Amino acid sequence: MNVTCIMLNYQRQKNVHRIIPALKRQTANIKIVLVNNGASYTPEDESDTPDEVWNMPHNIGPFARWLVAYAQGGWLYIQDDDVIPKDDRLVEDLITLAMERPRVITGMWARNVHLEPPYYKHNDQPRDGATNYVKAIAMAMHRKTLGLVRFPSMRVGRSDDIFVSLEAGGGEKIHHVSFALRTRMKHLPQLGVGLCHEPGHYLERDKFCEWWLRKEGRI
Repeated sequence: MNVTCIMLNYQRQKNVHRIIPALKRQTANIKIVLVNNGASYTPEDESDTPDEVWNMPHNIGPFARWLVAYAQGGWLYIQDDDVIPKDDRLVEDLITLAMERPRVITGMWARNVHLEPPYYKHNDQPRDGATNYVKAIAMAMHRKTLGLVRFPSMRVGRSDDIFVSLEAGGGEKIHHVSFALRTRMKHLPQLGVGLCHEPGHYLERDKFCEWWLRKEGRI
């Protein structure tokens, strides 16, 4: 099973040194693509060396990973730099599950975007089954699914995964989330750069959902 992993690195080099070896141990044949988003990464040896590196000259926001994803092909595995697989079959099992729904996104963390305010509810966390928003903490999709995502006409900011999910699914609850797979991931330290701790993070997400829904005539 061949898959391309795209991981964004922003000031979490310490975590990346741990994640890349865990990805190389996976039973899936993974091409590891590291996107340094205004950050640096120096491998210690072959075990933590990615297969491909993209260096952004400065932090252009999380959408940097999607700019790189557009240049890839086949099955894509997107993961953040603050989670790590607990076992060596996780990525293979995620892609196998995603193959059952090849034209949508499959992931481990999700929220539901609503047609009435508040449009984004942080505590609305579907555990299993259908959703219209899969978080980019860990998700899988085919490159053809990403092809449904139009290049954004406004600044996406920290809502890149909301944009990709809504665009790919038309705002409908057709994506899939698996809590069983989620339990097989371990959180790593956020090292002081977690977006969820920034002021106004959830309000920004709510406003972005409202913008997209109005743009598409859904509200």
